[in-house]
Amino acid sequence: MSGDEEAVAGGEEAVSGGAFRRYDERTAELKRIWTRPDRRGRGLARRVVAELEAEARRRGYEQIFLTTGPRQPEAVALYLASGYEPQFDPSLPASEIGVHAFRKSLAREEAVA
Repeated sequence: MSGDEEAVAGGEEAVSGGAFRRYDERTAELKRIWTRPDRRGRGLARRVVAELEAEARRRGYEQIFLTTGPRQPEAVALYLASGYEPQFDPSLPASEIGVHAFRKSLAREEAVA
């Protein structure tokens, strides 16, 4: 995977992390965002996502794309709370949607910052 990785350390071990890679010339794709189960609910994944977005922006990407599975309601909530736009009808049951795709413009945040 060519891109960047971000990890949050808790003492001497990683407790949350993720990565991005090139999706196309304008878009980075977030991959493998995770937090150790005993450290969830502390905002660590949100921090990882924000750092990956910042690095993608520095590298010239204009937007982020990502997918998560239908059995990941915490991930769906994280991405919605982080300003990602669902590329599916969120009123449908997760099992009917299948893979949940999201997009977020990085240009909007740059204009606000």
